[in-house]
Amino acid sequence: MTVAYWLDAADRIVAVNAAWDAFARANAGEAVLAGAVIGQPIRRFIADVATASIYHRLFQRARARGGPVKITFRCDSPGERRLFEMVLATTPERLVSVSVRALEVEPRAPLAVLSACAERSDEWVRMCGWCHRVDDGADRWLELEHAVESLAIFHHARPPRVTHAVCPGCLARLQAELDGLDAR
Repeated sequence: MTVAYWLDAADRIVAVNAAWDAFARANAGEAVLAGAVIGQPIRRFIADVATASIYHRLFQRARARGGPVKITFRCDSPGERRLFEMVLATTPERLVSVSVRALEVEPRAPLAVLSACAERSDEWVRMCGWCHRVDDGADRWLELEHAVESLAIFHHARPPRVTHAVCPGCLARLQAELDGLDAR
């Protein structure tokens, strides 16, 4: 399944494909069905400043190059480890077209921390929105599965709340990729 959406010059979502709603429903994302996102700036759905900045640069590169601009990222569900590819291009109408598809899907034991339906504790953890590593509180970024085992907060009945960020490794990789696009 390829999820697609289109952005206008102000980075507002102007359209989504049918797969958008199917993916949202399959991932407890009823709050982001087409009717709720169309006409909204995409920035509204990106909490982390660094992540928003990276997306803004990606949209700029797609507009400047015409396309395609490709990037990979993790988009896990509670029971699957998933690697996705995002392809950005521009349309003849000067919209940015964004297509997202799974490259790899690996089943695993469900992780409550990734469940949109889980009741949460008052604690917070930072998770990289690109690789899903978790900050252990000392600015060391652990693989999600390792963090579940090594951080005691994940053993409680209610998982912590998750805020997204960009880990230093992903920030460096993304900056290098974006800089490479600038040089072409």
